[in-house]
Amino acid sequence: MLPLSTRQFVRAAAWMLAASCFSDPSYAWTQERLPLLSEVAQVRRLTAEEARQKYPVHLRGVLTYYMPELGVTFFQDSTAGIYIKVEGVAPQASAGDLVEVDGVTGPGDFAPEVEKPRITVVGKAPLPHAQLFPLEELLTGRQDSQWVEIRGVVRSVDIEDMDPPSMEKGPPSLVLGIAAGNNKFKARIREFQHDTSYSSLIDAAVAVRGACATLFNERRQLVGIQLYVPGLEQVRIEEAARADAYALPIMPANSLMQFTQERASGHRLRVQGVVTFSRPRHFLVMQDSSGGVVVMSDQDTAVRLGDRIDAVGFPASGQYAPILEDAEYRRIGPGAAPQPADLTGATSLNSGHDAELVKVRGRVIDKSVVGEELVSTLQAGRYTIRVNLDNSSADQKARSIAIGSQLEVTGIWSVQTDEYRNPTSFK
Repeated sequence: MLPLSTRQFVRAAAWMLAASCFSDPSYAWTQERLPLLSEVAQVRRLTAEEARQKYPVHLRGVLTYYMPELGVTFFQDSTAGIYIKVEGVAPQASAGDLVEVDGVTGPGDFAPEVEKPRITVVGKAPLPHAQLFPLEELLTGRQDSQWVEIRGVVRSVDIEDMDPPSMEKGPPSLVLGIAAGNNKFKARIREFQHDTSYSSLIDAAVAVRGACATLFNERRQLVGIQLYVPGLEQVRIEEAARADAYALPIMPANSLMQFTQERASGHRLRVQGVVTFSRPRHFLVMQDSSGGVVVMSDQDTAVRLGDRIDAVGFPASGQYAPILEDAEYRRIGPGAAPQPADLTGATSLNSGHDAELVKVRGRVIDKSVVGEELVSTLQAGRYTIRVNLDNSSADQKARSIAIGSQLEVTGIWSVQTDEYRNPTSFK
């Protein structure tokens, strides 16, 4: 007999080991020693450790969302819904297809899932009945992967190209940012008209049906949800948005934090005032005779200090001053910046001027660069105040200010608070 080469020896040893395993009655394939699971509810009852044992599954039900090129597939039978981890070449299918799924269980990143699936289309089926849930219930994670309905107000509309793990660009999705009470989520819509503008949906009250997907961190902890929606037919407009948002009544800035029927509705509000600070594509601060308001907007429309603007957005609570989120604005014309309130010598500093233009004098006791900002600390009487200046716009004169210098600074007053909204510092 000729001597075995190294490669032949390794191959022979591997076959001998495999043969000994198969002949050992205590060793068998996982699928042979674990029961076949035929209902999604059975899979969902498994713990993460149990799901790792790869129970064999054979399921029959309907696809509720199918975008395998992005690794997103949801399936539901008569007992529950579940995530299907499709990898590699995927069969031709779509939401609403009646399918049979053969595979094994896996722990998933949040809840049990089906891995290594073989999907066979056997017909068509209606999508499941969608139970209406408050967003607070979905944020518990109990409805992960279930076909649900949520109601809310559309806050933003975008078309997003999502990149799957393979880094090949996936098909675009129409993404609605929706608020329900104090919480928000995104609805990602698979099928839509790519040449149509959907901006008219902003501020509409809608009901949306889709597969509830949990957003989680590396510790399998829930951090939010999003809805995967197969098509626009699953979005029902319950109250259309006003055709012209700039026809809304003008509200005083200080009323945005007060109870009004308009604010309680969750819809957009309108304010007018003069610009006191601007950072295009991020936010600007405006002020009227009643106070200041922070306008969060990704617009790049150029405005200058003192310009009068008209803004519409969704009111939210800042630390003290009101915020308009998901806002848009237009320039009305030139104006004059308000006279800054002089806080020098104030015996007490509070939230009264939050988001307003102020001036204060003090002595520089510290300087540093923090991220993209040049930060100076002023001692003003018994208070210390942080002064933040965009480092990219700081000239040499600003950079050369020495510790111990006396400064008068004009800018937007911002109150920092603790978890109980008590003032802790000022900048």
